[in-house]
Amino acid sequence: MSIYLYAFIAIWFFYLWFMAKGVKGSTPTDLNRPERTTIISTHLRLEKLRYIAFMEKTDMTSIMNEQLDKVIAKYEKEHGEIPVK
Repeated sequence: MSIYLYAFIAIWFFYLWFMAKGVKGSTPTDLNRPERTTIISTHLRLEKLRYIAFMEKTDMTSIMNEQLDKVIAKYEKEHGEIPVK
C-alpha cells in the first residue's frame, strides 16, 4: 500500500473521531445527554458499590445516578429549583 493510502486512512479516522466528539461550542449542549465524569473515592467504597450493583443486577452508573437524583431533589426541596442554562 502506498503512503498516500495510509495518510488518507489516518486522516479519515481523525475526521470521524473529531466529528463524533463534536466541536466544542459548535452545537448547543443537550442537557439530557450523558457526560463522563471522574470521581475520587476509596477502594473499599468502590468495591462495596460494585458488590451492591452485582447483587441488584444493575451497574454502578445506575446506582450513582439514582443517588445523585436524590441529593439534587433534596437540595431543590429545601432551596428551590436550581437554575440550569
